[in-house]
Amino acid sequence: SHPVCGTDGRTYNTECQLKKRACRTNNENLKIAYRGHCKTTCNGVKCLNGLTCVEDQYTIPHCIVCKIECAQDDDLDSNGIDVDATQAVCGMDGKTYKSTCDINRMVCKVGRSIGVAYPGPCRDDQVTCDDVSCGPKQVCLKDLLTHKPRCSPCRYKCSRKRHSTTHYRFEESKICGVNNRTYNSWCEMRKDSCATGFYIDLKHAGECL
Repeated sequence: SHPVCGTDGRTYNTECQLKKRACRTNNENLKIAYRGHCKTTCNGVKCLNGLTCVEDQYTIPHCIVCKIECAQDDDLDSNGIDVDATQAVCGMDGKTYKSTCDINRMVCKVGRSIGVAYPGPCRDDQVTCDDVSCGPKQVCLKDLLTHKPRCSPCRYKCSRKRHSTTHYRFEESKICGVNNRTYNSWCEMRKDSCATGFYIDLKHAGECL
């Protein structure tokens, strides 16, 4: 058989099996992500139709379109930052991007997810939550390792039972936070971040060693 990985993060023994499931569940978004068993990183993933493999925050690979055109490519000052900076965002990597479009373009270059830490250009190392205004329905948390501000949505309802979100198999498996605590799911780690006021990042998949 020739296994394929579906866009739902599941391995199917054949393309036919995947198509059957798409019909049965009436899910027209369920397609082949790439051939072979589903993988946990982009290593060895060959995307179809000229798509590019990038890893999300769970390190799960996705095949996406990477021909991204961003506006205002010419409106830069000498530092390469957009002059009006109204669309600028500070990435979790500590770099200022002219817009979220620019972050997505960099994600395609580096092959992994870069979250938005907070709106506006990145501030100096002394920046705190007092200096940052997060978006609507977001709360400012202090990064557990760097102590820099991180805007995060804090309305997490963690499911006790399995539900069919994409990659639910990974989302509901144990992970280790940078605080060396094992969480039952990504959602539980985020919920603990909100309860403590400290942004806890992923150390690695699986239980803490």
